[in-house]
Amino acid sequence: MNAKPGDKELNSQYAKSLRAGGERDPETLAYYFRRAFTRGDTNFEAQFWYARYSFERRDAGAREESRQLFQHLREAPMPHEERVRIRDVLRQDEQDTIFTGAVTKREETYGFVQRDGIADEIFCHRDNTNEQQWSNLRVGTRVAFKVGFSFAGIRALELQVLG
Repeated sequence: MNAKPGDKELNSQYAKSLRAGGERDPETLAYYFRRAFTRGDTNFEAQFWYARYSFERRDAGAREESRQLFQHLREAPMPHEERVRIRDVLRQDEQDTIFTGAVTKREETYGFVQRDGIADEIFCHRDNTNEQQWSNLRVGTRVAFKVGFSFAGIRALELQVLG
């Protein structure tokens, strides 16, 4: 076999195989997805998964790199519907993770939520939330939400106003 550790396609396939096999460690998955592309190439799939798992890593620098890469992916040439489609959601123990936070900005169709603990701001769009819940959001409203990922970036999903 002529496999090379630096082979981008091999690393991509290995990372996908690990993920499909149930691997959930963001450090491991980010490592192999990072080895599957070089800056500026068109392997948007590997870049997406690297950004997704880097967001979940403990290192604040990795989360910032994740945000920068998502900003780059937002400009990738693809149909809008594909760019904004939620491709993955943060999960723990086979269930979607629920976060809490507060709305920091609310416009007609979008806003931002500051996540408790880490205090990062996450974009939310009206299309990813029940219309009745969306109409009840104001700056300062406490909410529970899920975190998802699209090529357009990190998204707060299914916001629920906390009583």
